[in-house]
Amino acid sequence: MTGSGDSKCLIIYFQTAEACDACVGATHPITDIPFFLTKDNIMSYFKKFGNIASCCIYSRKNAKVQQARIVYDSAKSIAHFDIQWAVYCCSTCFRITPYHYTVEQKSSRREFVATLTQLPPNTKDIDLAPSLEILVLRPSMFLSP
Repeated sequence: MTGSGDSKCLIIYFQTAEACDACVGATHPITDIPFFLTKDNIMSYFKKFGNIASCCIYSRKNAKVQQARIVYDSAKSIAHFDIQWAVYCCSTCFRITPYHYTVEQKSSRREFVATLTQLPPNTKDIDLAPSLEILVLRPSMFLSP
């Protein structure tokens, strides 16, 4: 599977739909995790959504943040992440996109991104949450006539 430079596809056949759901449906990646957070920090927060079967923390070369892959023992544990796109843990916002999403669904979660500049030193994303709630609840007040 090496050498061509093309994307590879791994096909896994399951004997039952339950086995497929247990493997794929209960897994989700978590991104934007700062390096000061450990696997124990991540697991202690995400165990409130269900029983964690496995958790893997990793980072790519020269990455500024870590990523995690959490597998729950039930697909029901990640059902609410269809609506909730991010969570706050330790004053940090993590993005969550279930693995079973299509490419279009994943890209729609990245479609609208805001870059805030010239913020005061030591400003954390949790400090901006009240301001962002106003934008979500009343977006028309920021639109030009």
